[in-house]
Amino acid sequence: MPINVSISKEQMLSTKIVQPGVYVLNITDVYQQPGAKDPDSMTNVVKLVIESGPDASTVGVPILYYMGEKNMQYQREFLEIAFGRKLSDDGVSNLDIELLKNRKVKAYIKNGEFNGRRRNEIQGFLPLTS
Repeated sequence: MPINVSISKEQMLSTKIVQPGVYVLNITDVYQQPGAKDPDSMTNVVKLVIESGPDASTVGVPILYYMGEKNMQYQREFLEIAFGRKLSDDGVSNLDIELLKNRKVKAYIKNGEFNGRRRNEIQGFLPLTS
């Protein structure tokens, strides 16, 4: 008897290693999950999909960007670029990051490794106009 499996186009593209460079990405989803190392904390996951860049064959490649709630201070650059406005030095509360869905950002993507597997990593974000 056959054992049939399915692999979606997105799953196939998720393993494609892109050429390092600047890409335009669309934020397609934002969700929360328990922290990998600390399940009592939450990790905000931003799913981005490549729309354009140095290699046209990479359009559609998804990249996940993780923001741990205990380290949100390191997310200022991303949040300011994604929301298109400066955040107050006094801090912000109740910032609804679900509003980021369908927004576009530019990012420098480099090649990295996690658990012995090559993967695409976002090194930094740039304003869309740059």
